[in-house]
Amino acid sequence: MIAQNKKNEINYNRSDVIMQYLYIFLIVSLAVSIVLFISGYYFYCKVIKRSKKSFLEDESLLKEIYENLGKEIEWLKKQSLENVQILSYDNLHLHGKYLKAKEKTNQVILLVHGYTSCSTDMAGFAHLFYEKYGFHIFMPDLRGHGKSDGNYIGFGWHERLEIIDWIQYIIKRFGKEVEIVLLGISMGGSTVLMTSGENLPNNVKLIISDCAYDSIKNILAYHTKRMYKLPTFPLLNVTDFITKLYAKYSFKNGKVYEQVKKSEVPILFIHGGNDDFVPTEMVYHLYEQANCDKSLLVVEGAGHGEAYDTNPNAYEQALESFLLKYLGSFN
Repeated sequence: MIAQNKKNEINYNRSDVIMQYLYIFLIVSLAVSIVLFISGYYFYCKVIKRSKKSFLEDESLLKEIYENLGKEIEWLKKQSLENVQILSYDNLHLHGKYLKAKEKTNQVILLVHGYTSCSTDMAGFAHLFYEKYGFHIFMPDLRGHGKSDGNYIGFGWHERLEIIDWIQYIIKRFGKEVEIVLLGISMGGSTVLMTSGENLPNNVKLIISDCAYDSIKNILAYHTKRMYKLPTFPLLNVTDFITKLYAKYSFKNGKVYEQVKKSEVPILFIHGGNDDFVPTEMVYHLYEQANCDKSLLVVEGAGHGEAYDTNPNAYEQALESFLLKYLGSFN
């Protein structure tokens, strides 16, 4: 009888220990889950949600990019810019700038800015295509940027559909004979490439992408390691879950390389040979995946967004060759 009681006591003690360990495990699991959710939400607010991106203030490289892209801003201020507005496919009010060509033409270029930028930061490209090539110029503010509505950044995935909205607006305004060129830089480059995989009207004659990333997931993973020195798992997975809740898209959606596979529009890929913000290897991946007519210019010695300023002659030669090939002529 005594032996049986001791045996029962030992069993009870073991059960108590197991319950204590289980309790500790549940508490730790809950604590880890809370920390991960907070970290993911913080990362969402930092990167995806519309907000001042203070973490980029230390990126002197980006300051140089925007200075280079906007160096013709004084020229742009002197032009007769028209403020234009459209309603997006998901009922956002999108704003942009329009500059009428000096001479009569049916050729329009849609200039798409990068992450945390805005329409007028494309002043350098506007100057080139207005003064030298004679195009009408459209410069939209993407959702979550500039004067446009939107409380998040879609990294090109949702923006690809609003670019189609702008294309339809241009066709309605200029008529069925209008010839449209899409040009984007950085996130804008990835945006026009994601647009390329959609069913586009024949009016879109060619696409120019400068320093684009090959997928949302890849570029965020790269910068999670580069800026924060953190592993991508599980932080990026949790942030992806939160992004799906608040912004209704997943990082897995934005596979730029899958979109260019479907493109029927010719694409000119441009990248800096020394780009460490969007690694140069990404442009080779994109170029290899594209099944359309395509061309590639990698400017040696150029960092992110610096291809034109590093070698303007090579840049313009590539542009003009592509424009002549697929437009036949330009003013």
